[in-house]
Amino acid sequence: MPETGEPLGTAEVRLVPDEAKPYRRLHVECGEPHAARTELLGGADAMAGDTAGISAGGVGGDVSAGDRTGDAAAVKAGDGAGVSAGTGEISASAAVSSAAWLRVAGLIHFTDFQLADLASPARTEYMQRLEGVPGWERMLPAYRPQEFMLAQAIECMTRAINALVKARPELWNVAVTTGDNLDSAQRNELQSYLTLLDGGAVEPAKGTRGFADAPVGLGDPHYYNPEPQSHDIWKREHGLPDHPGALNAAAAPFATEGLAMPWLSCFGNHDCLVQGRAAKPEGFDEYLAGGRKPVSEDVESAPQGDKMLAYVADPTWAGARGEQHGIVPDPGRAVAGKADYVRAHLASPGLPRGHGFTDDSLRTGTTYYCYDAIDGVRVIALDTTNTAGHVDGCIDDRQFHWLEERLIEVSSCYADASGGCVHTEHRDRLVVLASHHGLSTLNNDYGDVGDCGDGVGAGDCGDAVGGGLGVDASDSSDGIGTGARGHLHLADEVEALLHRFPNVALWLSGHTHVNRITPRPGAEPCEAFWEVSTGSISEWPVQFRCVEFFAGESPCERGDDIGSTGKRADCDGRHADSANHSEHTGDAANKPDGLLAIRVTMIDTAAPASPDGSLSIADLASLHREIAANDDSSVGGHCAEGSRADRNQDLLLTIPAATLQALREDARAD
Repeated sequence: MPETGEPLGTAEVRLVPDEAKPYRRLHVECGEPHAARTELLGGADAMAGDTAGISAGGVGGDVSAGDRTGDAAAVKAGDGAGVSAGTGEISASAAVSSAAWLRVAGLIHFTDFQLADLASPARTEYMQRLEGVPGWERMLPAYRPQEFMLAQAIECMTRAINALVKARPELWNVAVTTGDNLDSAQRNELQSYLTLLDGGAVEPAKGTRGFADAPVGLGDPHYYNPEPQSHDIWKREHGLPDHPGALNAAAAPFATEGLAMPWLSCFGNHDCLVQGRAAKPEGFDEYLAGGRKPVSEDVESAPQGDKMLAYVADPTWAGARGEQHGIVPDPGRAVAGKADYVRAHLASPGLPRGHGFTDDSLRTGTTYYCYDAIDGVRVIALDTTNTAGHVDGCIDDRQFHWLEERLIEVSSCYADASGGCVHTEHRDRLVVLASHHGLSTLNNDYGDVGDCGDGVGAGDCGDAVGGGLGVDASDSSDGIGTGARGHLHLADEVEALLHRFPNVALWLSGHTHVNRITPRPGAEPCEAFWEVSTGSISEWPVQFRCVEFFAGESPCERGDDIGSTGKRADCDGRHADSANHSEHTGDAANKPDGLLAIRVTMIDTAAPASPDGSLSIADLASLHREIAANDDSSVGGHCAEGSRADRNQDLLLTIPAATLQALREDARAD
């Protein structure tokens, strides 16, 4: 396991206002150095030093600002602050000085493609014109002006990741995508998403007659069309540009590279619910396969009140009485159940087989798993979707207890529910969680108490117990899942569980379409972990995140015994009073706690900062990002890049001495 590597570089894409119109262009200039966040260390102020000993992996930026500025001045605030593929260096952060840093692992995190069949009858883009009308707020956004170029944006993401891997393959262990890679849980969307990541021929306009049946090709002035003959409101009111030939170029099939590294998948609400909101009602597959698509809403006949509540109960009213547009019928638009989702990943040619899902996932009816292929690290992928409906998440009772068991398996010492210290014979592993929803959006208890018969609408209530995924788990008519979820656990309960395990270090998530880093402190430093959410590839700033782990000894003094009030009941020497502690811990009981540095870096895709008109894949991906920067109705909004504290950071964390020792032993074994 390497201990050093070349540092990541510092070029980045920033927003630039065009003074002649309200359009925001992009600009490349020197990026942000990594800064240290030490708030989870307790005595952080006394530990100021230098992390120059930490070497990040990968490649950095070689793009200069001079040839991409256009005619506007750079904006220093509200930028993407990402790194691009090339070579370069970063400035070290002020953090902790340690004798030696051990490189533990390197992950790449991307999320939320929301890859849509743009001619699907399930789409509700026509609702976007109801923005600002009371009752419709939670059904929006329903449209992205750059959506017809998403396949090219994903391909440029893949190329940027592959450049990192090619430069230093030994530094990157696995990529993790945290769900919502489909838009409306359709089988054709599932196949397109897998092809883009596995490699092969992709048809961006498949089923849309060259985008003629997609919003961009309908001739409706409410939707952006890059061709000069279009005078849509996006050009008139937002200043979006003409880009002659872009529509035909975006529709053209192309061969994808496929990710050149192993990758893991998670399950999101758009991967299992109609438009990410509603369980599939009876007969909906037949509707999707038909030849008519709604293109307007009859507002007068729509349900009263909050339209989201009405849609979750029954999505079939949406557009039912509005104008219809003829499309090519396609049975491939059927909703993919959990079984379909798992089987498609198992059939994927990429590595690892199933991308985390296994044959056992089908047998047990689960879409959560552990990945232990990184020495010293356990990745736990959770399924946080509420299959009864609504966009936010939860963890059902079965999965909650499974999570506790999987944490115990890799913990030599942990706290029980009452705060008492429990010693085990297990060898410590560092724990990284990955899921679509993070703690901030684990707030959806719709259909709780394991009863799907009252008030949750049609569709499945959750995973089967014993029944597995041998039938379509998205449809309760198959006889599985009803009443199986039990109590739904939300953020407070899940966070309390994680604080009991001192080797839990990081939780990766998506869903919010915003770059955000959140400290999750416990009663003591060794109870803490970091939560890192990454923005969407479908929206501004169209970036992914590199996550690197380094371990070393902490210079902090040992903390006091806090008895039964928390899990630190002798956090750095908790094995000393146990006659039954694991032989694997050796003399770790007599050593101070270790220190973990998690280096996170935002990375731009391989698209240039500004479109060049060549109509290449990179040109279209660049236009996609530039249009995304001008969509003020997006999920993440214009500030989706987050603050500086949410981007390039060194996240410091106390870890048990036993965990540090196990990591060092694994490194020596390599």
